[in-house]
Amino acid sequence: MQFQVNYDSKYFFGQGLIFMYDTALIFKGSKRKFFIPFMQYFYQLVFIETTRTVPYSTILKYRKSKRINGYHQITYRLPNGKKCKIGFTMMNEHRNKNNISFASQLEEYLAVVSSLSGN
Repeated sequence: MQFQVNYDSKYFFGQGLIFMYDTALIFKGSKRKFFIPFMQYFYQLVFIETTRTVPYSTILKYRKSKRINGYHQITYRLPNGKKCKIGFTMMNEHRNKNNISFASQLEEYLAVVSSLSGN
């Protein structure tokens, strides 16, 4: 499954995609090469396209905001033990349907991983 999103995190900026596979989420979007306040709004040169693969087994917490329609936040662990967060909102015209689809599918995958790991 593929979802168009608008990222709101330190790692990714602006519009991007999330691919949901059987074993992992793949985040694709723009990453800042370096941070210059307000310049990212004017110059695309400060960005590079990148992807990040997050296996379901590394996801520590998933939160869907009830106040902000369609806002999701995923906290996961990197191989070095550091915790990272990715926040995003769904973008397309079927936002409510995609919010339900994404949330239910992710919770299902997380439940399977949890049952396999014995947690």
